[in-house]
Amino acid sequence: MLFEFIIITAVFNALLGIIAVIKSRNRLNFSFFMLSMLLAAWNFCVVMYKNYGIEVFDRINFIVVLFIPAAALNFVMALFGKEGGRFLILRNIYLAAAFLGTVFVGSTFFWGQMYQAFHSYACKVMNFLFEAGANILNFAILIKLHRGIKYKMEREKIGYVIIAFSVLLSGGIMDFTESLEWHNLLYMGNISAAAYAFIIFAVIFRLRLFNTGFLFKSFMVYAFFAAIMAGLITAAAEVLLYKTPALYGVIFVICITVLLYAGKIYVFIHGLSRKIGGSGGVEKARAAIETVQKEGAPADEKLKTIMSVLGAEFEMDTAVFIVNGESYIKWWCDNDEHFPDRVNIREPVFKTLVRYETKKIEFLDAFGADILVPLVQGVNFYGLIGGKKRTVDISFLEEEIMVLEEAANTLAHQLGSHILYRQQAEEESMKRMGRVAGQMAHEINNPLTALWGAAQLLDGRSEQEKENVGIIREEIKRLKNILEQWRVFSDRIIIEKSKVRINKLLKDTVKM
Repeated sequence: MLFEFIIITAVFNALLGIIAVIKSRNRLNFSFFMLSMLLAAWNFCVVMYKNYGIEVFDRINFIVVLFIPAAALNFVMALFGKEGGRFLILRNIYLAAAFLGTVFVGSTFFWGQMYQAFHSYACKVMNFLFEAGANILNFAILIKLHRGIKYKMEREKIGYVIIAFSVLLSGGIMDFTESLEWHNLLYMGNISAAAYAFIIFAVIFRLRLFNTGFLFKSFMVYAFFAAIMAGLITAAAEVLLYKTPALYGVIFVICITVLLYAGKIYVFIHGLSRKIGGSGGVEKARAAIETVQKEGAPADEKLKTIMSVLGAEFEMDTAVFIVNGESYIKWWCDNDEHFPDRVNIREPVFKTLVRYETKKIEFLDAFGADILVPLVQGVNFYGLIGGKKRTVDISFLEEEIMVLEEAANTLAHQLGSHILYRQQAEEESMKRMGRVAGQMAHEINNPLTALWGAAQLLDGRSEQEKENVGIIREEIKRLKNILEQWRVFSDRIIIEKSKVRINKLLKDTVKM
């Protein structure tokens, strides 16, 4: 029974790694894949050697275990986005030691003395010291990096990883010390690998450490449903004493029932999925967006609220870029550190761009974003929504992208209404200014015309007076030109009607 459990653990670890790397091909998932496959190989080799007595798997297991510290450190580096420096040097030291160990194990197939050395107590002690020292150092690095995490959700996720690694480390040390005959507790390393796998699964399932949560959620729910079906059929078989014709009839009835009530079963399964896995960010974001749409807030307030909701639920910083001539300008954002104020690119984007899914990496880098979603309404292109992941895993679920695109459609509609409102307000303001300008031009022009006429009648006696009269005429002429420009600016001139004395008006005209 124990060996079957270890095999299940091996398969489970392998599935975790394979699904992670299939779903999202990034550095974090690749490093997790390598670690998971090594742990699976470790469990498999133990079963093949301990249960079936195939001696070669003992040596293969030795090699596999040698590479686990390097794989674990590589996973920690990817988890925290570390690429070089002391971490890279330490990982290379681990790899060098693992390759030397591989050469040593390979030599045991050709030299009897090496084979004897492989089974010696000294070799076991050296292997224990390397594995224990390397993995304890990895664990210390993980704890140190965890203390510097800024975001609460990320700290919680990595906290579970630390728990999983501590279980794996303690079990591995127990396994090595058992091989040194320090105690009689067998297979503690393999049992700890199983516990590690289930803890990591819980992190993926509940907290979405990697881009695989929805796969596991669906798998678990449908597996649960399949187990219920299998239980019903098994119970029917027991009741019917395995009478084949009657059992076939029961299976047929169950299948027909499932077909007839497929819709209700579907709703039940997904309801169960939400209860087991909790309400995900996608559901929360959709609900929040629907709530915002129903509110009577101004368009710009709705825009900001929707963007804040998306940022909170998808663990990313968000920004809205609006087309402005030959560039994009940042209209709103929740973190100025990531997004530029202006991007001098005029190329419109009518398709969502996601990092690791598009070749336009430079385009994403220009906006400082991991995803860009276009704001399009009909033939009108208003701009882009930019998202920058706060977590090391910068991948996006298909459901998340769909919600972002739905939000973009809503934002484009709101933004279109907002822009139209602003344009109408600006046009109305320009009209008012034009009317005021026209009225002022008309009112000023009348006395200015009188001044111009009076200036024409002036005739200076001295040269100085003549020069002054010329200045007066030039300045009045300049004022009339300015008024003419005001007339052009005005869309129409409003003339106020009032009662006047005709005799006085005629006398003033004669004087001019």
